[in-house]
Amino acid sequence: MTAGQPWVAVWFFDLAAQGPRLLEIGRARHLLEPGVIERSSRFASTAQAERFLASRAALRLVLAEYGDGHQQFAVGPLGKPALGGALGFNLSRTDEAVIIAVSNAEVGVDIERRRPVALTDLLIAEVSAILPRIGWPAETDTQLRAWTVLEAWVKYHGLAMPRLLDEKALASRMIGEIVSRDVELTSLVLPPHICGTLCTVREPTIRYESSGRLTS
Repeated sequence: MTAGQPWVAVWFFDLAAQGPRLLEIGRARHLLEPGVIERSSRFASTAQAERFLASRAALRLVLAEYGDGHQQFAVGPLGKPALGGALGFNLSRTDEAVIIAVSNAEVGVDIERRRPVALTDLLIAEVSAILPRIGWPAETDTQLRAWTVLEAWVKYHGLAMPRLLDEKALASRMIGEIVSRDVELTSLVLPPHICGTLCTVREPTIRYESSGRLTS
């Protein structure tokens, strides 16, 4: 998928502040597909449904910046959506925060609200120990950061988290790619209560875009 120097554009949305406007734009511009609206009806509360719809409106607005705002998504064998062609994208949402990464290469992204966690999987411990060795700063919530690494990596490859946790060969592959830098892991610059990881090809140019101009 990569054409020339790889780049990634990172868009962050605060749904507490931008959600109502995203919904308004999404409905006015017909950015919300019937299937997306039907999925929203399955959420337990109106607030959850509206956050989901706002995140999908945000995705369509972002993709419109690259000429793909209304293109139908193709779905990979494990459910990862794609546009086909040269543009890759990925979305992650936690509570009222949404991040969307768009790239001319494969890309995976995950964000989590900072909170106390107790993750006992040995792979989490192994990745937590590796991160400082590849230059990530030491932090108190290393388990949560490691989890975002796992999520971003599986999304980059279009895989599923249960498979990574269950298959030793796949876990070994992930560790090898991290240590050898066959994939590029980036600790994202986010509001203090959110942490996240971007996974893409080596040495991308990363741009943080202003989502406010899409909702103004």
